[in-house]
Amino acid sequence: IALLDDDDEWEPTKTEKQIALTLAEQDDRLVVTCRKKVRFDNLEYVMPAPLPKKAEPISEYLFGRVSNVLTTSSFLCSKQLLLDVPWKQGLSGLQDMDWILRVLTERGIRLKVVDEPLTIYWKQGNGCVSGSLDWRTTLQWGQANRALLSPKAYSYFLARICVNRAVQQEAGLADLWELFREFITASRPTGRSMMLFVGYTVVPLRYRQSILYSASKALKFFKIY
Repeated sequence: IALLDDDDEWEPTKTEKQIALTLAEQDDRLVVTCRKKVRFDNLEYVMPAPLPKKAEPISEYLFGRVSNVLTTSSFLCSKQLLLDVPWKQGLSGLQDMDWILRVLTERGIRLKVVDEPLTIYWKQGNGCVSGSLDWRTTLQWGQANRALLSPKAYSYFLARICVNRAVQQEAGLADLWELFREFITASRPTGRSMMLFVGYTVVPLRYRQSILYSASKALKFFKIY
């Protein structure tokens, strides 16, 4: 089964190449993903996402990298895997993050990547469900799912997911102070997560998009994803 958000697209060979990888591995307990192209207004770039390292906790890869290869529209897995680890009912957002963290912490389930941009991800700002999700709801999800997140990953989650949304939703200084207090006392901040916390607080969204676009063009020039 391959998943596709209604505002994203696949390249024509996306499922073909993922199924071929699954058959080559001879393992039906795989989650197969791929790289993605991002479209935002008049910009298009291949997301310069590093691949997960072998011993890297999946929560730190998901939240600790500015970009990654874990996108709903890139996932392919067996029907049985979805029956064994179903998507959680009742969530108002973050369903993909919740599922991928739960499924990849199950024993015997592996992640494999087709190292090509086969998914087209339309970045809609706050127009999608998860993009419009209230920052307090994301914070409550994080607090309720600490078992899925390492302390370091939780610091990245607070910076990239909660602070990012809080700023876009024009949260006040008291709200940002609440998030900073959670960041300092409940997680294990690193220099990088601290920089992300500050960056998402002060750098406007439109400038972040331009930075990612410029970085992707440079990486493409040097033949680096």
